[in-house]
Amino acid sequence: MKIAKYIFLLIVLVAIALTVYVATLKGDYLVERSKTVPVSKKIIYDYVNNYKNWEDWDFINDKGSNIQYTYSDSTAGNGAYISWKNNTEEGRLETIFAKEADSLAQKKTVSGETSFQYWSFKDTEQGTKITWYTKGELGFVAKFKNLLEGGTQKSVGKDYDKGLAGLTKIIIEQINTFDIKVEGVTNRNGGFYLQQQAICKIPELTDTITAMTTAIFSFFRNNKITMTGPPFTVYKNYNTTTGTVDFAVAMPIAEEIFTTPGSDYTCAKLEPGTYLKTVLHGHYSHSKQAWDKAMAYITTNNLVQNTALPNLEVYVKGPAETKNAAEWITELYIPIGPVTAPVENGVVTSNTTATPTTAIPGTTPATVLKPKVVKPKAPVAKPTTTTTEVFNDPDQ
Repeated sequence: MKIAKYIFLLIVLVAIALTVYVATLKGDYLVERSKTVPVSKKIIYDYVNNYKNWEDWDFINDKGSNIQYTYSDSTAGNGAYISWKNNTEEGRLETIFAKEADSLAQKKTVSGETSFQYWSFKDTEQGTKITWYTKGELGFVAKFKNLLEGGTQKSVGKDYDKGLAGLTKIIIEQINTFDIKVEGVTNRNGGFYLQQQAICKIPELTDTITAMTTAIFSFFRNNKITMTGPPFTVYKNYNTTTGTVDFAVAMPIAEEIFTTPGSDYTCAKLEPGTYLKTVLHGHYSHSKQAWDKAMAYITTNNLVQNTALPNLEVYVKGPAETKNAAEWITELYIPIGPVTAPVENGVVTSNTTATPTTAIPGTTPATVLKPKVVKPKAPVAKPTTTTTEVFNDPDQ
């Protein structure tokens, strides 16, 4: 009986000593992991910045079979968040700082404990160096768990190693999976479309089209306008000498409509024409190769470009339909055949409009910046028509 009491007393003393020891352990921590990936930092930043992609890689230590995700309305940029709940924990991750193609800061709360994590993306000769680190303060239970698992660097670090491995695997697989096919000459019907026009520098093209696409989608929703096809970009002038692009982001519509004078949005009509069609299956970053392949086909087959019509880039399937970039579909159309007379109310008013002799960079309709829009100097003249609907631009 006395032996049992001594054993029990010894256990109590050990427990007290262990409790005191754990309580006095340093609670704050900093864990950092890095990995270099042969992908541009803009692509990686865009992927990490959008929480819709996060459930595809192992950023949660134990997903479990019954995990549920909740997202903010906007899943990228400042204020965006993802929250989750499974059999073992509840968590929330919110972006509190975002610098385009450079860095991110996030606030993470899991089962009542808060920490902060940071991302940086730097160019190197081998690709993009991703640095992902976290800092916070451990509670008593977490400190005890970390003690058993060999310390914070091991217990937390292994999750970050696993997360980076999963992230880079998915990005590389999706980016490197693509196919470009020149499908040949085809006839394309014309029709009306609502457009937002802009002129920007070539390096700003992707972000400008991205923002404009988001804005025009909102305009359609607010005014209850029905699209009759996928969004597309109309390239009016791609000037490598001045380094600028004159283009319009467009949505096809069934009939001509009118917007208020001075609106960013105007109606235009694309005339029917004959085009060389090229299809890109994969991420938009490969669109340069697609345009190059199409131009090479024109040269090899002695085709003549019709400069009275614009080049088109149609986004058949993109981020809105699937998160997997390998499944995105972009169609490129280059007008060919004899040069026709100028189109009075169309998108081109002169047959001297330059067609690109170099590849047009890829563009991605997702969510980001305020567009740099060049408004028309005067509203489009009202043609004779039986359609009299007028749509207001909520931004005016």
